[in-house]
Amino acid sequence: MKALVSNIKFYLRLYFCLLGFNFQSRLAYRGEFILSLVSVSTELTVRLVFLSVVYSYIPSLAGWTYPQMLLLFASSFILEAIAWFTWRASIFKLHLVVQDGSFDFLMTKPVSLLFITAFRRMDLEDVARVVVGVALLMFSFHLSGIFPSVNQWLLWMVGISLAQVVYFSFSLMLKTTSFWTTQTSEINYVMYSLDRLNQYPTHLYTGFVRFLFTFIIPVTFISTLPAQFLTGTASWLGLLGLAGFAGLIFLLARWVFYTSIKAYSSASS
Repeated sequence: MKALVSNIKFYLRLYFCLLGFNFQSRLAYRGEFILSLVSVSTELTVRLVFLSVVYSYIPSLAGWTYPQMLLLFASSFILEAIAWFTWRASIFKLHLVVQDGSFDFLMTKPVSLLFITAFRRMDLEDVARVVVGVALLMFSFHLSGIFPSVNQWLLWMVGISLAQVVYFSFSLMLKTTSFWTTQTSEINYVMYSLDRLNQYPTHLYTGFVRFLFTFIIPVTFISTLPAQFLTGTASWLGLLGLAGFAGLIFLLARWVFYTSIKAYSSASS
C-alpha cells in the first residue's frame, strides 16, 4: 500500500513538473498563445450560436430543453478542456514521434512509458473551454431555475472523471495504429469529427446507431451521462455502469498500446 501511495505521489509531482514546463514553453511565444486562446474561444462561440439558432425554431431536441442542452455542452467543453490539459495533445502528436524516431527517447525514460507518452505535452490555451463550460453551467441553472444538490454535483464530478478515462482509452487505441503504419495523421480528423458528436445526447440516436456511438465508438454518452447527473435523470446505477466500462476499456487500451509497440521500428534499427 505504501508503494502504491509513493507511486501516485511521484507521478503527480512528475505531471505538475511537465505542466510547468509546458506553461513556460507556451509563454515563450505569447503572441501564438493568445492567438490560440482567441481561436478556441471563437470555436466555442460558433457552436453556441448554432445551438441557439436551432432552439429558436424548436422547443426541445430528443426531449432535451435548451437549458438542459447547455448543461450537455458545458460538460462536453469541460471534458475536452481536461483532455487538452492532460493527454490529448500528446496522443494527437504520437504519429510524429513515431515517424521521426524520437519515440526512442521516451522508451529510455525511467518512468511508465504509457504515462510519458500521454502527458509529455499539454495545450494550456484550452483553459477557455473551462471558463466557457463553467459559465454555461451557471447560465443553464439560471434559465431553468433548478440548482443541483451536493449529491448531484458529486455524481457529475466522478462521472466526468470516468468519462475522461473512456475518452483517453478510445483515443489511445485509435492512435496506436501509428506503430503499425506511421502515417496516421488522418485519424486526427476522424477524432475531431467524433468530438462534435459528444455535444449531443445519446437520445438523439436510435437502434444500431445509438449502440454504435455508446459501446463501440463511445463518444456520445461520455458527455450525456454526466449532464444527466445534473438534470437528475441518471442515478448511481449509471455511474456504476460507467465505472465498469471505463475500467474495461482502459485495460484494453493499455494492452493494445504495449502490444502495438512491438511493431515499432526505432530510429536506430
